[in-house]
Amino acid sequence: MLVFSWVITLIATCVALIDLGITISTSNGAPQQAAGAAIACATCIIPYVFTRAIEGIKADKNGRSETKNSLSIEEILEREQMSRAKKEVAGAGNAKQSDYVSKEDIAALARSRSRT
Repeated sequence: MLVFSWVITLIATCVALIDLGITISTSNGAPQQAAGAAIACATCIIPYVFTRAIEGIKADKNGRSETKNSLSIEEILEREQMSRAKKEVAGAGNAKQSDYVSKEDIAALARSRSRT
């Protein structure tokens, strides 16, 4: 069912592209071009959304939710802060050649920032 839905989406995209080309070449003004572009977008977007919904339903039935594999905003921010701290500590010459930065190095960096 999923492959069939993606094939329909691909066909709809091709039909929308052809429709858009015909509309732009044969229209008499901007309002007709805008209407044709809107119809082409709908022809392309509606099957895509339908297919993505089917994917989501299948993923839920199989117990594979995309949110389980994604990071929370807090985790992303924490990783970004750690990355920046590692770069600053390494730039200050306090870190070894490895990627590991100790909590003490990060604390020292935080103290030096607060003094300035």
